[in-house]
Amino acid sequence: MSDINFNSIVISTRIRLARNFKKYPFVLRMSADNAKEIIKNVSDSILNANESFKNDFEFYGVNELKSKGGTLLEKHLISPEMLKEDREHAALISKNEDISIMINEEDHLRIQVIKSGYNLDEAYKTANLIDDLIEENSEYAFTEKYGYTTSCPTNMGTGMRASVMLHLPAICMAGKMNELIATVNRLGIAVRGIYGEGTEAKGHLFQFSNQITLGMSEEEILSKLRNIIEQIARQEVDIRYKLKSDKLTDKIYRSYGILKNSYLISYNEFMDLWSNVLLGCDMDILTVNRNELIGLISKCAPYNLLADSKQNLDAGKRDKLRSEILRQALK
Repeated sequence: MSDINFNSIVISTRIRLARNFKKYPFVLRMSADNAKEIIKNVSDSILNANESFKNDFEFYGVNELKSKGGTLLEKHLISPEMLKEDREHAALISKNEDISIMINEEDHLRIQVIKSGYNLDEAYKTANLIDDLIEENSEYAFTEKYGYTTSCPTNMGTGMRASVMLHLPAICMAGKMNELIATVNRLGIAVRGIYGEGTEAKGHLFQFSNQITLGMSEEEILSKLRNIIEQIARQEVDIRYKLKSDKLTDKIYRSYGILKNSYLISYNEFMDLWSNVLLGCDMDILTVNRNELIGLISKCAPYNLLADSKQNLDAGKRDKLRSEILRQALK
């Protein structure tokens, strides 16, 4: 596979572990006192582990999640469900934002590790370290037959969801995305939008993750996902070079021109044009700072614009500010 540059296809890698504690009822049946105890126990496990961990994580309680939840969601650090919760819930997020621990979401604990690019093994190793650290102080709900017990039966077993965010503009342009989704679904792989389950795809970005967590080991899940991702990457690269033409180059340059010179631009339009520019960058049609380009996904998202501006901006003002950010980034 050395002829494929996976980091031109893969945007990010995520490992998420779902866990519940043996001594407490599931989230939907637990009391407010239970919820507070779980938050304290998990927080103590992380913040009191050692000086390095204590300084590396920030705690977000209910009030912080209400005020900053949208921004954290756009950075993929919490799930959409965390914004809807009424019960006591919290999150611990590393300062470099590659680890987030959601407490009292659907399960007592959701440990999530995100790595840029194609880094399944590294993400899995980090998630395991956090998992073991928390388990030192609290026993998980686990059975020999069913593995880790979770609120939703689809997470039983390993409780692990491994996912990879892919940029697939060529497959979409060729009209093959629906066929690809149907194929990987039959192989036990789910395909979701940019912010996970129940969200739409933007900018030709798709999350591919395992559907089966019971009856397979973590290593088997990772191996299966890795094989499928690598086949999809090959297909995307093959189609990119079949589509390469003056017409595609013109589309990429026009997209770059609009992003660089617009006065008002919506987030949806930005994402469509952004996808074309990233494609141009990865096909050596444009010379653009790729890391900065990927960083614009969250920087130009609505909640992040509000947070950075520290003002209550309506849609029109957000569109104007987004254009200013793009002109500055792409000048």
